[in-house]
This record gives sequence, C-alpha cells and structure tokens, in this order.
Amino acid sequence: MGDKGGKKDKEKSQKQNTEKQKQKVKNKFDKQPQRKP
Repeated sequence: MGDKGGKKDKEKSQKQNTEKQKQKVKNKFDKQPQRKP
C-alpha cells in the first residue's frame, strides 16, 4: 500500500518536472528573439 502511494507521488513530481522544463524551454524561446537586434 505504501508503495502505491509512493508511486503516485513519483508520477506527480515527474509531471511537475516536465511542466517546469516545458516552461523553461518556453522562456528560453521567448528570450531568444529579444536578444537579437
């Protein structure tokens, strides 16, 4: 039972990590065009 809960938590954190990375990439792309003169 405890393992199941841990698995759920892992999936949750993984999902959050993916969202964070997506945002990071988005920010990167947002910043790039501005740097070009």
